[in-house]
Amino acid sequence: MMYKEMIQRKKFPAVVSLFITLVVFICLSDLLPKVSIGNINVKTFVTLFFNTIMIALCYMEFSKCKVKYKYLIVADQFIIHKIKGQDVTVREDIKLKDIEYIGKYSNYSSDIHISSSKKYVCSTFIGSKFCCVYKAGNKFKKFYFEPSDGLMNKIKLLKEKSVF
Repeated sequence: MMYKEMIQRKKFPAVVSLFITLVVFICLSDLLPKVSIGNINVKTFVTLFFNTIMIALCYMEFSKCKVKYKYLIVADQFIIHKIKGQDVTVREDIKLKDIEYIGKYSNYSSDIHISSSKKYVCSTFIGSKFCCVYKAGNKFKKFYFEPSDGLMNKIKLLKEKSVF
């Protein structure tokens, strides 16, 4: 039994968020009066600072747009691959029987001590993120991801079958 899906960051929300940030920076820069401290014009310094931040933000957002995640269910394994360009790395390889909780992260509440938490999401804005808590040896780990309804249904169906 196999199920596969791939997610990647949509470029339009990234461009919109960068555009809004740029507009805010331009407005903030224009609000500053032409004040000089000695020979240094403060407005020029602030504009240069905002430009540097915008360049860094653009680089970060566009590099995030190159990342994809592939969610796989193969037999009783749930596998997450990270794909960046031609590089493919396995990020998680979990037996379905080791999953303690899988569902919306807003619905998760437990007193279990989580040893590590990771994110395998591509959305720019917080949307319908899910979390998965699983047992790895004698520790519990958690990760956030963005599955489709089909993947969630498949995982729940396979987990129910493995219980009996």
